[in-house]
Amino acid sequence: MHKTSQGGSLYINLKKGECIQNRICSFGSRTLRQGVYCYVTVSSASPFKNYIFDSTITSSGYENEEGDSNIYLFNGEINLKSINISYSKLIFTNFYSLTPNSNSNITFSTFSNNWSPSNNYEAIHSGSFSASPEFTMLFCNFFENHCTSLILSYFKLYVINCSIYSNSIEMGIFEAGNDQIEVKGCYVQIYEPNNQIIGDVIITETVNEAYPQNLHFTSSCSTELKLPEEETKEKEEIKVDFKRKNKFNIFLFFVSLNSE
Repeated sequence: MHKTSQGGSLYINLKKGECIQNRICSFGSRTLRQGVYCYVTVSSASPFKNYIFDSTITSSGYENEEGDSNIYLFNGEINLKSINISYSKLIFTNFYSLTPNSNSNITFSTFSNNWSPSNNYEAIHSGSFSASPEFTMLFCNFFENHCTSLILSYFKLYVINCSIYSNSIEMGIFEAGNDQIEVKGCYVQIYEPNNQIIGDVIITETVNEAYPQNLHFTSSCSTELKLPEEETKEKEEIKVDFKRKNKFNIFLFFVSLNSE
């Protein structure tokens, strides 16, 4: 934990190269600056990878309301897949602040039970000065967050098949900056008059209920959901059969040694 530096748990600044984070579990990251969990800059020479996969970030800045942006990623092709951010209390931007210079996306991720006291957005998509990328958000869940505003984008943003519900939002759900936000096939709870849609935002093909959260989505670093009984039995049978085969192979090896 670097309480006074950028990147509370991870700081990477690459003039050349890329960064891929996989299967990260962050609990209680803290900093007074940007990137409460991580601050990662990759090379701008070409669309290098700036990825986070299968990771959980929970309780950042908890009880202290410190820092700005749980995830701060700059440059490259940004890809967030199967991540969970929960139970964080930051002054600004509990989710992420992203500035890619190539088309990027976030998929199969959940943001829940985060709290921010300030007048700021929780998810910020910014374009670099030299590029105007497109960003796609697909099958993501936003629920039970307390914030002033939720999603801001300064470039083309597609929000597809997402669920946004049971949030306490004082002002804007979506705000389009320099380009358009297209919301398609989503379940969005809008509580008027407080929940505003600002700028060029198009909402089409809305659905009447939230998409079921995938079974592996969890706010902790390990799933609390058990496998169905029949699957568990099947896996146990495989384990037993595997042990029997190993014992048999060891026996054959022992016999062959004795025969020599």
